[in-house]
Amino acid sequence: MKGQLFSSDMIVAVFLFLAAVSAALFAWNSAIDKSVQTMQRQDMEITGTRILDILVKSPGYPIDWENKNATTIGLASYDRTIDANKLNAFLDMDYNRTKNIFGIPYDYFFRLGNYTKGINGSEAAFARRAVIFNGTQFLELMLSK
Repeated sequence: MKGQLFSSDMIVAVFLFLAAVSAALFAWNSAIDKSVQTMQRQDMEITGTRILDILVKSPGYPIDWENKNATTIGLASYDRTIDANKLNAFLDMDYNRTKNIFGIPYDYFFRLGNYTKGINGSEAAFARRAVIFNGTQFLELMLSK
């Protein structure tokens, strides 16, 4: 019939057009989400590596820092040699204060042998360094969102 505004062909065409647009938007959102997750994971890996390097290579600041006056937490008496007093001071510090000093929005889990600190969440980024403490051990740091 001539002159009909809505025909069955028009309805099918509009439906197919909307389905194609919906599929394209879904694919776009999926790609954006994956990109954001990849960037967050890379940021966590870089941040974890930076924090771990400071912990194992630096005495911190001030050098004789204690719980109340630490502005940078470092556990080393020498490069990759852990000072037991600094380790104990770190373990005694408030978790949120250490996150603030590290300058991270992520949760973290710290492990050196039997010594642990933090929230053991689902792993998102993991870093590990060999250190000298009661014989050679590994210091591990895991960041999670």
